[in-house]
Amino acid sequence: MKKIFLLFCVTFLFGEYFYSNNKKIELNLVSSSRDGVKFYSLKNGEILGVGNYILVKFKKGVETSKYEKEFNLTLVKKIKDIYLFKTPFNQALDISNRLYNLDDVIFAHPDFIHIMKKR
Repeated sequence: MKKIFLLFCVTFLFGEYFYSNNKKIELNLVSSSRDGVKFYSLKNGEILGVGNYILVKFKKGVETSKYEKEFNLTLVKKIKDIYLFKTPFNQALDISNRLYNLDDVIFAHPDFIHIMKKR
């Protein structure tokens, strides 16, 4: 119970975010589903879902296995030079932000679930 409260406090105080084009994008939690997908709203009103997958592009020649081990990532698919990893439950934002700040990484962000709007 203490861990859940601490996680809530850290999330509330510091907020959740991701990086896009070298900019920090703030997220506001809207809801969560039973399967672990969290839905966030952006300042422009767009809704994004975040599950347990991230997309990462490393610099040429980087050995990815050390990061797979360090962050407990499971390689799902590699398309050209972009990796799709499965993360531990509810850790996609945290891990992608930590990877983003490493010198070996060109970009890292959750594999977002976009909500389609009706016309």
